Amino acid sequence: MKRANSFSIVVLVLFIVISIIEIVSSVQAMNELKPILNGNAYYYTSAAITLARATNSVLIVSIIGVSIVLLCSLIFIYSFANESEGSCFAFPTILTAYCVSTLVGIIIITSTAKSLNSAYTMPAESIISLIFVIISLLLSLVSYGFNFSSFNQKYSCVASGFGYLFYLIAVIVSFAVSSSTTKSTMQILDFVLTIFAVIGVIVACYLLYGDDEIVLTKAQTNYYKNLASITNKTSTSTLNDANPSNSNKKETPTNGSENVEEKLLKLKELYDKDILTKEEYEERRKKLIEKL
Repeated sequence: MKRANSFSIVVLVLFIVISIIEIVSSVQAMNELKPILNGNAYYYTSAAITLARATNSVLIVSIIGVSIVLLCSLIFIYSFANESEGSCFAFPTILTAYCVSTLVGIIIITSTAKSLNSAYTMPAESIISLIFVIISLLLSLVSYGFNFSSFNQKYSCVASGFGYLFYLIAVIVSFAVSSSTTKSTMQILDFVLTIFAVIGVIVACYLLYGDDEIVLTKAQTNYYKNLASITNKTSTSTLNDANPSNSNKKETPTNGSENVEEKLLKLKELYDKDILTKEEYEERRKKLIEKL
């Protein structure tokens, strides 16, 4: 589990670097649009101004989506480091943020192009990229569903892994058909790091999927271990009482007291971890105290 968590933290750090690059790139692009947005119609056509506004809106949506990814990466690094239950939501959350911001951007650009030219049709490559993004979003939601349900969390890892695989294809297609003939250094760096990050997530999901400990969360594992310990001791005690051959082999009061005290301590531990409710704790505590 530690190996999978450590690798996941490295991937999240990579997402933080990508987020910073994308925010900086978006702000630079918005600054380049300012002359058009603030210019007058004498220098710029209304179509150019409309397209510039749409592009500016897409950049704002992108900054919001990337900021969410940045924030989530920071939060989930802490979750993975502490092996908390929240870590299972890390990769689906980041994928959802990327997919939603991408879809909103496509809707804005497409609707603007349609308003400027009613005969506009989306290129086949863009449609393919859009389909892959939608599939990725659906898989991220499926991953959420497995996390919230009683299903094994391994299914969540599988859904996330395939979601990122489809998103990877969408990124590659989108970059390949980009309208700009010369890509800036920032764009190329962003593309390469995104490829590494997405492949990293797929590997992380595989590592988490192959780890038996992911079947149960840390709290659940401790709960069942303690419960098994108490149950085994209670069963042994019951069998000894029921067996006539052991009727003369009675526990000394000291040993009995120590046994009950040990159970009380374990019971308190379960209550402190919020595994038992107050009512359950009080009821079981009362029964154990009666045995003293």
